Amino acid sequence: MKKFRSVTTWLLPVIGLAVAAGLSANTAQAQLVIDGETIADAALLSAAQKEGKLNVYGTWPPRNQKILNKAFKKDTGIDISFVRATSRKMFPRILAEHSAGRLGADFVDLTDLTFIVQLVQKGVLTVPYKVRNWDKIQSTLKDSQGRWYTFMRLTQVIGVNTAIVKPAEEPKGYADLLDPKWKGRIGLPTIDAGGSAFAVQAFLKEVVQKDYWKRLAALSPRVFPSVSPTVTDMVRGEVHVALAGSSTIINQIKSGAPAKVIFPKEGIPAFPLSGGITSSAKNLNAAKLYLNYITSKRGGTVYASTGNYGTHPDAPVPNLMGLKYPPQDQLWTVPADHWKKVRQSYSEEWRATFGRK
Repeated sequence: MKKFRSVTTWLLPVIGLAVAAGLSANTAQAQLVIDGETIADAALLSAAQKEGKLNVYGTWPPRNQKILNKAFKKDTGIDISFVRATSRKMFPRILAEHSAGRLGADFVDLTDLTFIVQLVQKGVLTVPYKVRNWDKIQSTLKDSQGRWYTFMRLTQVIGVNTAIVKPAEEPKGYADLLDPKWKGRIGLPTIDAGGSAFAVQAFLKEVVQKDYWKRLAALSPRVFPSVSPTVTDMVRGEVHVALAGSSTIINQIKSGAPAKVIFPKEGIPAFPLSGGITSSAKNLNAAKLYLNYITSKRGGTVYASTGNYGTHPDAPVPNLMGLKYPPQDQLWTVPADHWKKVRQSYSEEWRATFGRK
């Protein structure tokens, strides 16, 4: 995608055209404008570049985060230091460092909205900041004060082993998996694996069929501790169908595995990657610029290149492996308040239904 970094000058209308984004002249200061979209004004861009770096604690797999880091560095000149762990491990680390007064992150993100809400309550995410595209972001994808945002959504789909499952046998949606022929052939992560697993299980219960869990459990599916081993065993043929994230399946396909992504006809459950600026941020301006960037159309375009959806409504849908990704309005995301309300009860019911502790 061709990017043009435009510059707005404060004093001279012509000199600014020769100033690259992120640089300043004695008579002009640059804004960061890409493809006609203003991502940062001159003051924020200059202050962020003086800080020169950003420390992020996050949950996105490093192979994908590196793509974002590279684009952000190219567009802004700012380096990102990224520390990664699952939400279950990252959440207690953030709290422990915060309590000790040594939280090393300027920005944190997690895949579980209940954890994000707790970070607000515990004083970690207390910096209200309204991004430039504030009015374009759905209210369900942001905190009312701007203390956190959902800036990316990752789709949950059905994966099939194409070496075993014949085209005529492929399910077209989640309801098809309740056919007795799939008994013992389905793999899925436990609901406690994280936000992705919770999102798909909530979708199955609330959108597909109220008694879906009970009917699925009767088919003796294999339950895995997380998404990765679920997909790994699917491509090995240990299970034939998997409920998993599209990006995880795509990575297996890129490696030559016999797998296919199926977007369920009932809709696409998507789990949010959400985060915000920490109360102890040492690189506050860089964190604000980062938030502007990842909620912009440009940021959404970068996310689309990884097979995921950005928050900006004008960002393109993903386009990988020749897959026909659905438009954004077909994504189903659990709102934060509802997630918090049903998280514990759903988890307890699901464990009881599938015989898990």
